[in-house]
Amino acid sequence: EVSKGWDCGVATMKKGEQATLRCAPEYAGGPPAAAGPDAAVRFDVELVSWVEWKDVSELQDGTIMKTIVTEGGGARTPDFDAVVTVSWRLTLEDPTGDATPEALEEKE
Repeated sequence: EVSKGWDCGVATMKKGEQATLRCAPEYAGGPPAAAGPDAAVRFDVELVSWVEWKDVSELQDGTIMKTIVTEGGGARTPDFDAVVTVSWRLTLEDPTGDATPEALEEKE
């Protein structure tokens, strides 16, 4: 989240669209608000792409989220008791947003 104005404006954009968002002080928020609490801001934005996450958890509670990186072929999915072969990579997500190698080394 950058600001309320950013979130509302970007949500209306289409891929490749360029726009200017003018946000009143109460919608400016975030780092640009460093100009002062009563400062309006202007964002020049181009929507290049986005990633959508789908909640695939049994209870739809956000505990298992999925995004498709490469669309698969065919219409079937494996049965529950099927033996599957997968290729995978694990990445730790840092809740502080500081996932630099140096920061991760410090936490070990």
